[in-house]
Amino acid sequence: MAFGKYQFLSWSRRGIARNIIEADTLGKSEGSGIERARIPVSVTINATTKHDRQFDLIGPADVTGIQSRMIVRTEPLNGIADFEPNLIPYIEFYDEDFPWRYTPATPAGIDKSHLRPWLALIVLKENEFLDTDRRKPLPSIRVAGNDVLPPADQLHLWAHMHSNLPHEEPVFETFLENLEEDVKMDPDGIYSRLMCPRKLEAKALYHAFLIPAYETGRLAGLGMSTAGVKAQKHAFDGDLEFPVYFRWYFRTGKNVDFEYLVKLLEPRVMDERVGVRPMDCSRPAFIQADTNAEVAAPDPEIMLLEGALKAPNAPSTDFPPEGVPQPFFSQIEKLIDLNRLQRENEEEDPFVTIPYYGMNHAMRRNNALPGKKEIPKFTPDSAVWYNDLNRDPRTRVPAGFGMRVVQQNQEKFMEIAWKQLTEVLEANKRMILGQFT
Repeated sequence: MAFGKYQFLSWSRRGIARNIIEADTLGKSEGSGIERARIPVSVTINATTKHDRQFDLIGPADVTGIQSRMIVRTEPLNGIADFEPNLIPYIEFYDEDFPWRYTPATPAGIDKSHLRPWLALIVLKENEFLDTDRRKPLPSIRVAGNDVLPPADQLHLWAHMHSNLPHEEPVFETFLENLEEDVKMDPDGIYSRLMCPRKLEAKALYHAFLIPAYETGRLAGLGMSTAGVKAQKHAFDGDLEFPVYFRWYFRTGKNVDFEYLVKLLEPRVMDERVGVRPMDCSRPAFIQADTNAEVAAPDPEIMLLEGALKAPNAPSTDFPPEGVPQPFFSQIEKLIDLNRLQRENEEEDPFVTIPYYGMNHAMRRNNALPGKKEIPKFTPDSAVWYNDLNRDPRTRVPAGFGMRVVQQNQEKFMEIAWKQLTEVLEANKRMILGQFT
């Protein structure tokens, strides 16, 4: 069975834009370039004359609209009335490099892992924007304030390329090298995504807008001059009228996610008696193995039997108390070890005694007698799990309950065991036939 393998990359870029020299300032400054990114181009004529030129690349200042077919999906869909407010709205594009195609900079950082998209996705409530009368070159909105816009220096964190293409290369660098060829074979297996980092409110109407992230793109979309504007200046500082490339709306539903339910929990002080109950151990009701007297009571005689769940402040019985003699231990030791002697001497008359819980689970291989198992001796002074289980009345009680469940359902359990054995025998039969052929 093959499972899908997703890969998320911080950015993607194709073509001549790979040769841009100026690094992305990530919104911390406006950079040095004016209006557009420039790349150096050298041309040699007749092998003697060399011409060096700086060529302007198409950037946000040249975009006054995008084709709607570039957008393949929005989350939520337009008009949805019950979008979960704990989810993040986003928009997806068919071309994997589209959000970074016109970014007027090269990736920043030593590992080249950060590059701002030239677009931004914002989500606003109805009282946070106004539609203007502008229609050319693009319709626009006026945003009420900067506080509803995403931080300009974090836009690169809310865009990524998503690949669904299968790959077997364990080394990520090898996957990147093969990615270009894989895209040619399956262009639908890779796309890009912009997200809006806003925490939504429950039962609210929102409008989502795809707008330019750079000031040159904002001015161009409003039909204004971009002359002299720094290419890397972001659009979220100054005039808050933004052209809109694409928009949709949705309404959030009631917030009933896990976070909401956790916040409904109210801490309460629990009674310390919850989960424990006194258990009278003054009369164990066992007859000693070598006398007709009853087994002595443990000290203390009244213990607190603890359940699987109990109050955090529930008391617990300290047993056995340090330095307190426990005749109870030596007397039940003789009774419990009758189980071991009975298994080792199966031809003798059986003994009726108290159970040795965990005896079969604690058996070990007997190296001196191949094919035989050695039954551990009950040692009440040892804290090994099966000794601790059998010496403490508080643990013998639930162990007895468990044994009673097995006894009451033994026929059903045996039926299930035989069914499993039948399947194992059939599988072994097929394996033998396969070896024969």
